[in-house]
Amino acid sequence: MHGKKYFFSSNYFQKYKNKKKIINTEIKKIFVFLTGYDKGNILNKIIHNFQNTKYKLNIYSNNIKLNKNFKNIKILRFSENLAKYFFESDISIVGEGLSRYETATIGVPTIMIYSFETLSKKNDLAWKFINLGTGKLFKEKLDINNLREFVENKMTYTERKKMFNNAKKNFDLYGQDRMLKDIKNFL
Repeated sequence: MHGKKYFFSSNYFQKYKNKKKIINTEIKKIFVFLTGYDKGNILNKIIHNFQNTKYKLNIYSNNIKLNKNFKNIKILRFSENLAKYFFESDISIVGEGLSRYETATIGVPTIMIYSFETLSKKNDLAWKFINLGTGKLFKEKLDINNLREFVENKMTYTERKKMFNNAKKNFDLYGQDRMLKDIKNFL
């Protein structure tokens, strides 16, 4: 048993299984979820890119310290209910971990920042995810300073609506139920 058919997430995401996600015409809220090793100081570059803009950013990371407060940027150190931040955002920015699937299960248009130096189109799970149309890969990783421009030009309302529809078509939060049913049928 593997694949998106069996994907399930924490109970916090289950609360949003039947809630209707609204895709706003304008992007106002962005949730950034980048944990682990911050190669290239990406989080500080994102903060620099979005500081004092119209966007409200919630950033979840243990790898960042702000030397200065910005009225539009909030650093989250610990939250049991990350699903709430994903659901309430207009877009999310994530790494290549499981969070990309979690955002898809609740229909949040996603930008994925890939932190490895090479990205093989043949066998990489990131490309399989991107090809589902639920998010976009930020290919300009080496120049993260273009991220705000990418958000403003590539994450249009039409594109985000397509991502939402593709996410709803390809993902749900019933993977656990399917897995249990298949195990019972096997036994």
